[in-house]
Amino acid sequence: MKKGRAVATGIGVFAVVVKEGAPLLRRRIEEDSLYGQDLSGKWEMTGGGVELPQFKVKLGPESLSNYQQSIFVCLQQELSEEAGLKLLSLP
Repeated sequence: MKKGRAVATGIGVFAVVVKEGAPLLRRRIEEDSLYGQDLSGKWEMTGGGVELPQFKVKLGPESLSNYQQSIFVCLQQELSEEAGLKLLSLP
């Protein structure tokens, strides 16, 4: 499965989702990484890199700063894509 690359903003976000005392992890199926390593079969938390367009979207709660809203939007997208979960709010 090929996926587009995130623009290198240097900001990575990951969600620790705990259900019944165990963390939700996903097993990678992608064979390549930004660093040219084969990461298929490795376990990781749900997450990814913040992309530049996410800094322009205003979908998060009004009480969050622009920076926090970008993180919220990225987490929403990654949780939906990778785990089928919907993030409604930040704690």
